[in-house]
Amino acid sequence: MMSTGGFLYNRYLIGSKGYLLLIDETELRLNGNLFMRSEQKLSNFALELKEFVDSIRQKREPLTSGRKNRAVIEVLEVAYKSAEEHSSIEIT
Repeated sequence: MMSTGGFLYNRYLIGSKGYLLLIDETELRLNGNLFMRSEQKLSNFALELKEFVDSIRQKREPLTSGRKNRAVIEVLEVAYKSAEEHSSIEIT
């Protein structure tokens, strides 16, 4: 991640129909208007925020929703438990 100058990251995401900022990766904003700008390549975090805002505006579930990620986390937890116990665990 690179800094564009005097700011360093400056991320917000507050909620209930207001805010989202970002700035140092570079710009974004929403209720402070301008919605995107990029003189340097946006980080994955900035792109995820853009996708999140787009999904809200389009009234759809984000591509990487918590609902989808939960299943992945459950599999990872079972994998860690299996490794700790040195045994197979069936996932149902």
